[in-house]
Amino acid sequence: MFGLHRIQPARISLLDGPLCPNDMLEQAAALSIEEPDDICVAPDGSLLVSSGKKILRLKDWAKYSLSTVAEFDHEVTALACRKDGVIAVSL
Repeated sequence: MFGLHRIQPARISLLDGPLCPNDMLEQAAALSIEEPDDICVAPDGSLLVSSGKKILRLKDWAKYSLSTVAEFDHEVTALACRKDGVIAVSL
């Protein structure tokens, strides 16, 4: 149209090599957490999760066992961790 020639785009398969499709997320084990809100990875590699008024820690990824780090009178709204392991919490 209007004298322009349509150029065919190069056919490149987007799912070749390192971009191959995978279903790793679909096969991953799931954790049951009541009210997950915020997450943070601690310097020791453990995962910190805020859930309602609690902060939970997943230390052993193979066992998927959660432990309570702290519990507050109010809802935890934000979570952060410094390099030295100090946890900052917003209530």
